Amino acid sequence: MTVIDRTRARTDLAGWLGGSGMPPPAAETVVDHVLAAERVGRGSHGLRLLPRIARNAGTHDGTEVVVDEREPGTLVVDAVGLPGIHALHRAVDEVIRCRSTGRHVVTVAVTGFTGTTGCLGLFAHRIARSGATGLVTATSRSIMAPPGTATPLLGTNALALASPVDGGAPLVVDCSSSATSFGDVALARLRGEQLPEGVALDRSGAATTDPWEVIDGSLLPSGGHRGWSQALVVEVLAGAVVGGKVGRADGGESALVLAVGPESFGGSPPAALRILVDQITASEPGPGGVSAHVPGGRFELVDRPWAEVEVETAVLEGVVAAGGPRLDR
Repeated sequence: MTVIDRTRARTDLAGWLGGSGMPPPAAETVVDHVLAAERVGRGSHGLRLLPRIARNAGTHDGTEVVVDEREPGTLVVDAVGLPGIHALHRAVDEVIRCRSTGRHVVTVAVTGFTGTTGCLGLFAHRIARSGATGLVTATSRSIMAPPGTATPLLGTNALALASPVDGGAPLVVDCSSSATSFGDVALARLRGEQLPEGVALDRSGAATTDPWEVIDGSLLPSGGHRGWSQALVVEVLAGAVVGGKVGRADGGESALVLAVGPESFGGSPPAALRILVDQITASEPGPGGVSAHVPGGRFELVDRPWAEVEVETAVLEGVVAAGGPRLDR
């Protein structure tokens, strides 16, 4: 791992993306997001994404995303080819704007973006910080095969949910539908490491631990049919419902953002979840002294002052190899 300066990295990386043809607002949003992903320990969705994003930067004509409010609180964000990370950031902007005007429930469909949507938990966490319960989910390119088969059909189809907790950090659940994320596969390649057993298949459908064989192979769903079922849920909500990719395809990914305010149904999520979190933390440790984990605490790191961030050294070298700035000096 290498420690880099956050301010310098932000300036240099945004300049690189902007120089590659990406509009400055999108470049800044993307860089802020990937640095935050590194900060919360999600390097799979961090700086390693930038070389690919930079390669596509010149395809944009400078147009900003188009926001269409179909009815109060129901919107469509058309990214017009801008990065998925920027599109989702703008979608959360719209959620917060609509909530400020008195909308208790806000739904945003996000279409027309290129590349990854990044770490969905960061977007959900931001909604929770605004006082609402947030659900963010997105389809992705076909890389996961149905249980018992070897044909990639659905994406890793991640889903993140975050909700405020009285007196503490928001509860954040962020998980892909596959046994490992495609980002973790990419990191394994960079590190020269093998994958864990039971997460991937090669082109023939045989089990593999070689991350390079996943390029023509597939990932396995987490928990077999359970992970596959989650992927189907995402394909319906973030794909079919919003008019995006459904099934086998290499493009047309889409996302759905939902925010539900505590005023909506009479419940009090912050108070109720305070009780739940306390019950989780009070659970008696199991064998080996392992205590229960409350997901979401690491996302609080982005709300605290931070001047530096640790990044995989191989990831930094990958940025340089792609024509990006050297950040480790």
